[in-house]
Amino acid sequence: MPELRADLVVAFGNQESPDVVLIAEIQLRQDADKRYSMPFYAMSARSRYRCPAIVVVIAIDEAVAAWARQPVQLDPYNAWRPLVIGPSQVPRVTDVAEARARPYLAVLSARMHAKGHQGLAIARAALEVLPTLPDDRDVVYLDVIWSALDAAARLALEAEVNFANYVPTNPFYYQALEKGLAQGREEGREEGLEKGLEAGRGEGERDALRVILRTRGLTPTAHHEARIGACNDVAILREWVARAVTVASVDDVLAD
Repeated sequence: MPELRADLVVAFGNQESPDVVLIAEIQLRQDADKRYSMPFYAMSARSRYRCPAIVVVIAIDEAVAAWARQPVQLDPYNAWRPLVIGPSQVPRVTDVAEARARPYLAVLSARMHAKGHQGLAIARAALEVLPTLPDDRDVVYLDVIWSALDAAARLALEAEVNFANYVPTNPFYYQALEKGLAQGREEGREEGLEKGLEAGRGEGERDALRVILRTRGLTPTAHHEARIGACNDVAILREWVARAVTVASVDDVLAD
């Protein structure tokens, strides 16, 4: 039987004898297998720690959230259900002061609501607080926000945000821009500049993807690395970056 692993397990209170254990699952789509694994997470943690165990499903889509809220019938007499947090449970953080007071909520709000009402304002507020986050997290959260935006919002933010001035918290986009400019200058043509910028953006996305995988303890095989290195489609690379934040394996990241 394959090993079952939750995305995140946190014990509250004494680590040897906690008061409660929280098991977090990021759910991007409906998955019939999770109807069997999620109750196991709760029962396993309850047995191990001898305390209440709660599975919290974070769903970025309302339809997925509704699916996750359906009770799981364990037997003819007992049903089980997780605690589900969907977009409707996450406030839209558009005020910069509120975002600075609760930066992680601001990032979650941007991921949940980037394509919806006030998405651009929410993304702006979240981007404002990234410099306040630890250095090993800000780049990851930038990619989470950026990959959630639609093309129009990205264009609007690219016109507003000078990524060259974002060096301490966003090296990948800055390095990508520099690589693109260098290649464009070398070729000496506007067409070459555009090609260079696109190539630089692709390299920046690949670098970001590798850092996220390494941060999450996911190790690409030689085959995985070959696919990552050969991909020059920035849209696909951004989709892989978004998946890398939440999925359980490199295969899931690169799934077609």
